[in-house]
Amino acid sequence: MNVTYGKIPVIIPALNPDNRIFSFISSLKDEGFTNIVVVDDGSDDAHRTDVLEKLTDEGITVLEHNGNKGKGVALKTGISYVYRAMNDSLGVITADYDGRQRADAVAKVADKLINGAKLVLGVRDLNNTSMSNGMRRGYKLTGMVFRLLYTKDIKDIQTGLRGITYSLIPEMLEIKGKRYEYEPKMLVYAVRNEIPVEHIDAGTFQYDGYGQRQKDKACHCRTECF
Repeated sequence: MNVTYGKIPVIIPALNPDNRIFSFISSLKDEGFTNIVVVDDGSDDAHRTDVLEKLTDEGITVLEHNGNKGKGVALKTGISYVYRAMNDSLGVITADYDGRQRADAVAKVADKLINGAKLVLGVRDLNNTSMSNGMRRGYKLTGMVFRLLYTKDIKDIQTGLRGITYSLIPEMLEIKGKRYEYEPKMLVYAVRNEIPVEHIDAGTFQYDGYGQRQKDKACHCRTECF
């Protein structure tokens, strides 16, 4: 456990989260992350009662949107909160709770920030055999297009696991984007402004079937639902 992790808040955007969020937050605490901010992006009453209110009771900061604003807005709500309320922070990490990131990968991102990195991406294994062919092709295609347009080899432009140093936060908050497009725009901004982007190996994770996620009425912080 690294006590310095307490100076790097973790922001988790959530829309109708299920019980996996408890497991993820518990694993973050085990790594030493003590400042965890969940942004409720318009969850229904049932999920607020069953999940989000319990998180509040456990001492987790929960910020609420009045209605679904989009993942980009949720991220900026959390990032803005950290910038205003936790100005002694070294930076901020954004993460999804639904199995795409592990707490040890979040710790790797934190280590990069502690060592002076400006912007860090947690790169997933895009050859993951449990990932659907459609999802795998989509991720690789967007990465290839990004490289062609901006001549930069960004390994995983759609990853939700990111670290942002504190001094860079105001610039990140000025980037346009309400939903899924906010995260790629962040990287476009970084490339255009010669902000170094560092990577960590975020490992291999278990993915649900893509089609089923599209059908789920309860969205668990996935880009398709935001």
